[in-house]
Amino acid sequence: MTEDEQDEQFYRDTESIAFPKLNDHQLSLLEPLGERRVMKRGDVLFKAGQRDLGLAIVLRGELEAFETRDGTEYNLATAHERGFMGDVSMLQGTSILGSSRVSSDDAEILLIPAAELRRALAEIPAVSKTIVDALIMRRRRLRRDREFAGMRVLASRHARDGHQLDDFLDKNRIPHRLVEFESEQGQALSERFHLTTRDLPVLITPAGARLRKPSLREVAREAGLLRSLTEEDETEFLCDLAIVGAGPAGLAAAVYAASEGLKTVVVESYAPGGQAGSSSLIENFFGFPTGIGGGELTWLAQLQAYRFGAKFSTPAAALSMQYNSDAEYRVCLETEGCGAILRAKAV
Repeated sequence: MTEDEQDEQFYRDTESIAFPKLNDHQLSLLEPLGERRVMKRGDVLFKAGQRDLGLAIVLRGELEAFETRDGTEYNLATAHERGFMGDVSMLQGTSILGSSRVSSDDAEILLIPAAELRRALAEIPAVSKTIVDALIMRRRRLRRDREFAGMRVLASRHARDGHQLDDFLDKNRIPHRLVEFESEQGQALSERFHLTTRDLPVLITPAGARLRKPSLREVAREAGLLRSLTEEDETEFLCDLAIVGAGPAGLAAAVYAASEGLKTVVVESYAPGGQAGSSSLIENFFGFPTGIGGGELTWLAQLQAYRFGAKFSTPAAALSMQYNSDAEYRVCLETEGCGAILRAKAV
């Protein structure tokens, strides 16, 4: 079986998981959480690069998701009645990679805000499994799609800085493509955006913005991985538990703490998973008799923590910690990248 035939088989086998229809009971549970809106053909729901978006459920009509690449639109998915438009980024709060609009003459949409969506996924099992399984499968299908661009890193073939950006995005499970400057595609991109070797590496976002020689923090901000935990006028963030490092132990702690209702923050200096995240196959982890890739395991663990309300900040390195046994929030943690002092009851 050729690669193309394997891809076709994969897409057929996963279609029903990625694009389920919500039943009457699920719709009745979600209806009080959202707002109905009547829209017309061409009306835009989401734009590539936006963050903290909720779920759009189609009550009548049709929606389409699309990617705009080099001036041309490419269809990614279509949602019909009882279907919904969404992506894992909505669970994580990261930047969405495509745009969405009404593709029928008119449509009635149930829009569920991000905060209500996360609460439903944590507290309503009757809807959470269907939606979370769909969001995860859609991301898997997207990562397998050889035509989808997502974010693009334009870099010289042997340049270390370009490969570091590629590695950072890959380990953080952000769909992207590494485009060699010397390739035909690379030359076309550099000509289109007026880029030279002095600009490399360049991050080209789904919205078409170009970041020349970006730092990892700039890339993380663009992807939505690194965000301020506080409002603009706040200098401190209070939480029940601060976790330094998102290796297997840190992720497990985040899942258990957040699932018990504790306000949980995880700061990670590079990417979740630690050494385990780089393992091609972990065979001694319970629940996976045939083994599982380290990157896949840690990604699923992070999504589980997100589902229960844990917050992540990447890359954010812990710089100092002070302890005051008399205070309610005993631990004061200063981090590089978070933009605020973390005060936690435990760390």
